[in-house]
Formats: sequence, structure tokens, C-alpha cells
Amino acid sequence: MKKIFLLIMFLGSLYLLVSLFSYYPFDPSWFQATYPVFVHNKAGILGAFCADLLFFVFGAIAYFIPCCIFFFSGKYFLKVIV
Repeated sequence: MKKIFLLIMFLGSLYLLVSLFSYYPFDPSWFQATYPVFVHNKAGILGAFCADLLFFVFGAIAYFIPCCIFFFSGKYFLKVIV
């Protein structure tokens, strides 16, 4: 069970990194009044919402959050396997 949780955290951090790096300010999000038809974010509509929320709450430090999750979940995942 612990391995599955760590794997989900690892993959979730990759998803967040993709959504943050492909952030487009005019994608649909929590703080947009209009909803364009095409989403530019590579992680889709959910990635656009997550990236917008993380940038709104944390600013540029938002890039650091998934990196930390990625590092620590990978570290503990390898420790659990070995």
C-alpha cells in the first residue's frame, strides 16, 4: 500500500511539473472570467486549473513544490523497494 501511495505521489508531481511548465495565462482557470475553447496547457483542463491555483497562491515558488514531492517520493520509493 505504501508503494502505491509513493508511486501516485511521484507521478502526480510529474503531472504538476508538466502543468506548471506549460502554463498559459489565458487558459480557463479559477480566476478567469472567460473560457476559451482551446486549452494550451499540456496537462489539459485540470492542469490549467492546478497551475493557475499554484501560481496564484505561491507565485514562482510553485515550481519548487512538485520538485520537492518528486525528489522525496522517489527517494522513499527506492528505499521501500530495496
